[in-house]
Amino acid sequence: MVKPLDQQVALISGASRGIGLATAKRLASDGAHIVALDLAGADFSELEAEIGSLDRQVICNRG
Repeated sequence: MVKPLDQQVALISGASRGIGLATAKRLASDGAHIVALDLAGADFSELEAEIGSLDRQVICNRG
């Protein structure tokens, strides 16, 4: 089944927690690959685990 965002890439700031994390999870479940950005020291472990289980690519960058 083709998902609405299949093979699209979403760039999300503030993606390690709160609304950014929820948005990243939702877009990944709709088929998007995720580029996640957040402040230095951010913990992306929850995001990486969940998106990895959806067979989507996730790139995390702490700035």
